[in-house]
Amino acid sequence: MINNFTDQNKINYQMLINGIDEAFMGCSKLLVLRVDMGYRQDISNPLLSDKERQKNGLQTKKDLEDFINNMDSNTLFNHMRGYAWKIEYGMSKGFHCHLLFLLDGSRVQRDICIAKMIGEYWKSITQRNGRNGLYYNCNADKDRYDDNCGIGAINHNDKELIANLKNKAAPYLTKPDEYIESLGIGKTFGIGGIKTKTSNRGRPRKYS
Repeated sequence: MINNFTDQNKINYQMLINGIDEAFMGCSKLLVLRVDMGYRQDISNPLLSDKERQKNGLQTKKDLEDFINNMDSNTLFNHMRGYAWKIEYGMSKGFHCHLLFLLDGSRVQRDICIAKMIGEYWKSITQRNGRNGLYYNCNADKDRYDDNCGIGAINHNDKELIANLKNKAAPYLTKPDEYIESLGIGKTFGIGGIKTKTSNRGRPRKYS
């Protein structure tokens, strides 16, 4: 069981790395955003039973599905080249989601502003579903990552920042969480929106 669990996390990590490589293909720069999305304390009750937590987990999945399904109609994501998500559970935070967005950095800038608008979009989705969402804009606090920052604007030839994205930001999104798996809420990690076809910019770039 433990081996299967760790193997799946290795698969998830490699999926995300492949997605990052594909997002960079034919793209001179990525604007990388990370937004953590959760709920206010009145929903994050640490005294809930496993059955009640499972119910909250399924509701969180519903909110996240609504968020993702409505991205196509939201102009915030017009230049998105891919995204990844993970649902986690913490005794103090309850259920929450970590999301990584990869946008075409040659088309959009102002990562802090866009990440904030994405967070506000999450709040509107949860309010529509009768819940009180909140978010944390990681891009607004890049200084706390010191020299290991893997978010913000990253050029296709910046090996250091790409390494930080792959070796710092990506593992955080795919780190093991055995407890949430035991609750039986189904899939807790996924990627999507990867676009490998681009305009006439020559051969796609390859990255090690």
